[in-house]
Amino acid sequence: MDLRESLHVQNRHWSSFQRLDSKHQVFRTQFTKMKHHLKSSHLILTLLGPRRIGKTTLMKQFINFLIYELETDPIDVIYFSFDEHQEDPYEVLKDYASEFGFQLHERKLYIFFDEVQYISRWASKIKVLYDQFQDFRFFLSGSSSLDLSRGNESLAGREYVLKIGPLSFNEYLSFKKLTPRNSKMLSDEYTKYMKQQLPALVLHNENPGE
Repeated sequence: MDLRESLHVQNRHWSSFQRLDSKHQVFRTQFTKMKHHLKSSHLILTLLGPRRIGKTTLMKQFINFLIYELETDPIDVIYFSFDEHQEDPYEVLKDYASEFGFQLHERKLYIFFDEVQYISRWASKIKVLYDQFQDFRFFLSGSSSLDLSRGNESLAGREYVLKIGPLSFNEYLSFKKLTPRNSKMLSDEYTKYMKQQLPALVLHNENPGE
């Protein structure tokens, strides 16, 4: 699959204006923080946390929020995961702009780069883009090893890091749509929660051991 084909596969909202599959409609507490950041700061927002903690889901939920709540033009929102395609971020944006026939400096874009730790010298490349295109809003995600792959580059003064951890107990109850009616139910659910703190374990009844 070439870059342009991958772009369209990952951004179905461009052609069909449909919501991206965010797997579920339960929101982590960080979603509210992302909305506040959008209003209050122009810094790069980086979601940092281990795999399967919900970073990609948060990104796709936020893309849906931009398009369907804030009525952002779907063409102005791009999502790209570097998990399988370790492309240069600038090349990704150039192909994206070329596909729709505009120059990058002509539009205000919302850019969601997922799993950026797979990009060689990712911090320096994102820094160049951030400094060059000041109307862009950047949202990044990476594993907990993201700092180790920055190289010698720093995004100090350009980045706000939002750490994504396991579900809190309140989030766990929200995901399961539970309101314990007494202390025993609360205690029983807390015992289950101690083994089910990842969203997938709660939502899909997966085996914690696996």
